[in-house]
Amino acid sequence: MKNLRVTLIALGVWTAASTALVTLLPLERAMPYLLLGLLVPVAVFMVERFRSAPRKEGRPIVGTVTPVPEEALTEENLRRAFGDDGVAHAWVPKLEASPAHVDTLERLGGPPAFLAPVEWPRCRHCGQPLTFVMQVAVGPERPLRFPQEGLLYVFLCQRVDVNAMEGAICPCHDVDLGAERCFVQTRPDGPLGVTVEPTGPRLAQSHVVESWESRPSVRMPAGVATPEQYSLYAAMSGWLDIQVGGFADWVQGEATPGPCSCGAPRELVLQFAEFEDDLNLGGAGRAYVFACSARHAPDAFSLFWQTA
Repeated sequence: MKNLRVTLIALGVWTAASTALVTLLPLERAMPYLLLGLLVPVAVFMVERFRSAPRKEGRPIVGTVTPVPEEALTEENLRRAFGDDGVAHAWVPKLEASPAHVDTLERLGGPPAFLAPVEWPRCRHCGQPLTFVMQVAVGPERPLRFPQEGLLYVFLCQRVDVNAMEGAICPCHDVDLGAERCFVQTRPDGPLGVTVEPTGPRLAQSHVVESWESRPSVRMPAGVATPEQYSLYAAMSGWLDIQVGGFADWVQGEATPGPCSCGAPRELVLQFAEFEDDLNLGGAGRAYVFACSARHAPDAFSLFWQTA
């Protein structure tokens, strides 16, 4: 409204000056001055509009982030920059390529190795078999907490209909829409006999998890972060393409799902980026696996993803 008031004042001044000019000079001589004077209120309007336009605060461009040496990424330094509540432990896998069907029980891609027979899960939205993504160990003493020792299996619908204008990808933006399935199989008593299922859809490349390494995870502040926080956050981004625990690295903003059907809150237990070319998370996406904090059942896990 301010720029409109200023423009009206300038227009009123121009009208008064034009009236006086026409009174003193013939219209033919006054016309060039009238047209030139009309540019003044127009210019005032444009200047005031530019000055009053809202300016959005955003994250600095990645190229402007100051490089940070890895030795600066200590837990002590991160706690100084983000506060004690802004730093948590996460675990990242050390991976090795695995051409064999079964090299280890913890793996990404390849065929799943079930601890007990199971029917291959299907997408509730399109009915197609889900793609096997990974299996990771759970247990009372493991980073991925569960009451019994076992394996968490992660499946995700990878259907892409290139001829569809809408609904080309099954909905994976919600933990309850059924375009994924995450469940635990507990380790049976006695000798371990796994069932390798090589027939269902899976990622082309297979990797085994040799070990898990503890790394700090940070939570960016809700407001505008400092340049130091941005630099530290950017330096850590390559660590946590796949992580157990820690804080969620949201692509589109915080989206923690609501409570489980049992009433207990859900918590982040696993997240991963597109670690293989044939893993479709919408392009530069990130998947988040949440679990009921009570861990009341083997299927108290759910997944959704965000994309840029």
